[in-house]
Amino acid sequence: MSFDSYQQLAVRTSGNIWLDYNPANLFWVDKELIGQQDANFITLTYKDNDSLPESIIKEIEKAREKGKTSTYWANWWKVYGLGQIGSLEGVCIPDWKPIDQIPQEARLLCSGLDFGYSVDPSTIIRLYKWNHAYIFDEVLYRKGMLNRDLSYFIKQNEIREHIYADSAEPKSIQELRNYGHKVFPVTKGRDSIVYGINLINQNEIYITSQSKNLIRELQGYVWDKDKEGNNLQKPTGTHPDCIDAARYALMMQLKNPNRGQYAIR
Repeated sequence: MSFDSYQQLAVRTSGNIWLDYNPANLFWVDKELIGQQDANFITLTYKDNDSLPESIIKEIEKAREKGKTSTYWANWWKVYGLGQIGSLEGVCIPDWKPIDQIPQEARLLCSGLDFGYSVDPSTIIRLYKWNHAYIFDEVLYRKGMLNRDLSYFIKQNEIREHIYADSAEPKSIQELRNYGHKVFPVTKGRDSIVYGINLINQNEIYITSQSKNLIRELQGYVWDKDKEGNNLQKPTGTHPDCIDAARYALMMQLKNPNRGQYAIR
């Protein structure tokens, strides 16, 4: 059921609305409803069903043991056993790890910027180096921003490092440079999207827990499939605004590994 369909029902409903689903991955409920003052969120599992036969309970709990050696069953148990949010099969970037705070010894390297306006948001993702790993931190996710709004945000948040932005927006890049910001076009080659995804997968990656939109995109960003169900080397799904900004930063930093070592403020 799409969010638009839900919204058409919601504006015609005077009583309570119950939404029941298995949290196989994040979707519009997480983005549009959870966290609002008039919305409650309840997690129920098979243990809350007093009428469930013992045979079904045993079948469900088999996944707990299988999950110790299988990523498929680990994800299945997480969703259907624990009632927690899982991830789609065939996600493009599966092996990132969450981190609550940026460690003091981490070094700020650069940022990635993806332009947006009415439909897609403008996003800024900061990139840090931590030992042999990299950390992505979402600092901006907002629609309706003009370039002067972006400039004000960059100044207010003291983003002084190099910012790598979509080279398809040369006019916006130049305007931000005119405002005094160190914004540069990202160098794109053939199959740059797949190249950037592979580059992220080749490194140890952490995502800050505050990067809600980046995490949501990562959990829903999957490989397209052919008629036989085989993965194609082409992502599908909603536009990955945060992921684009993240791969811009990592691609350009690894292209210029000695550029930019900024102290954390």
